[in-house]
Amino acid sequence: MEKHVRAASDILLKKFKEGLLRSSLIRKDIILIRFDPEEHLNIKKINKLKEFYIKTIEDLVYNGKEYINISNNEDEMIRVAIDLDKYESILRRIN
Repeated sequence: MEKHVRAASDILLKKFKEGLLRSSLIRKDIILIRFDPEEHLNIKKINKLKEFYIKTIEDLVYNGKEYINISNNEDEMIRVAIDLDKYESILRRIN
């Protein structure tokens, strides 16, 4: 059983870290669009990026919480919890 929990924990941590990377890249795209004279008026594109950003953060939060629930790695759990707090705060501000 322990082996299955470890495998699930590793998968959730990987998904969580992928979510961190994706959210960072989307956030950079949103910032770049604001400074692009041709793109900053493209409201449809900006709204679509915001939707992707919100969905990515929701997935990230879900995977992080699931990871914390099953993991035994206390150091990694603390790092995930700190990031979770940050991204939950972002969700509260943008929703």
